[in-house]
Amino acid sequence: MAWIYDAMDEVKTVLEAITTAPDVVAIVPKGHETKSISKAKTFWHTLHPESDSETPEPGNSYLAHYKITVTVWIKSGKDDDTIVSTLSTKINDTRSALRYNDLGGFGRIELLGDEFEGGEYIDGEDSESVYGYQFDITVTHQY
Repeated sequence: MAWIYDAMDEVKTVLEAITTAPDVVAIVPKGHETKSISKAKTFWHTLHPESDSETPEPGNSYLAHYKITVTVWIKSGKDDDTIVSTLSTKINDTRSALRYNDLGGFGRIELLGDEFEGGEYIDGEDSESVYGYQFDITVTHQY
């Protein structure tokens, strides 16, 4: 479904508007989320498609469900306590920007509850200084 890119582009727009804006928000193919992004210096996001499905509705319409993985990245050579604190703040800012958001009207419903999944902490390509956290959201679009 080609609209999954449109959904990711709407998520990208929201993330680029965070008060402490990321260096870059990159839409990448699945499996490429841990690779270094040249414009990324200290804080960035990657988005990749996870899955999609559709559900028919009455009146010749459908609901498309786009599952997108959002990854929050930081690069830091600071002490462990500062790294955990900084990453936690960036995760909170990211989830807060997306929570209760209908992506400029693209989403049929706001992102909340079941549309947010729990996350996990991951290592970046350079695990000595790149730290990440990823979680899935499901964007529902009616067509």
